[in-house]
Amino acid sequence: MIGKTDAGETTTEGAGCSGTTAFGFAGNAVVEAQYSLRPVVATAALGHTESIVDGVTGLLVPAEDVPAMADAIARLIDDPYLAETLSRTARSEAIRLFSVDRYGAEIVELFDRLTGATSVSTPTGRTA
Repeated sequence: MIGKTDAGETTTEGAGCSGTTAFGFAGNAVVEAQYSLRPVVATAALGHTESIVDGVTGLLVPAEDVPAMADAIARLIDDPYLAETLSRTARSEAIRLFSVDRYGAEIVELFDRLTGATSVSTPTGRTA
């Protein structure tokens, strides 16, 4: 995504991510953009609805609606405060929901439930 400087010049600094899929999962690109503090506009399809809360962690538009996608991108270009707010909130949520630590903790918890074992914390604070 291309943005504008305060002087009205075109720039790609702070560029965002747009995800446009109607039938496939492209959620990884969206989550990577969120980790990188990039504003995200994506279609309201499949994995995008798991990683984006419309108006909170990014902007969602109907699948295959090119004018809506263009309008949402323009909205972020015209409102840098909104783009920054969405980016910061999205990064916090991406870390909370999609971090390696979270996945690891869930795997250990599942293992414990299935085996009846109790995990032990290691000196690094991780469970073993």
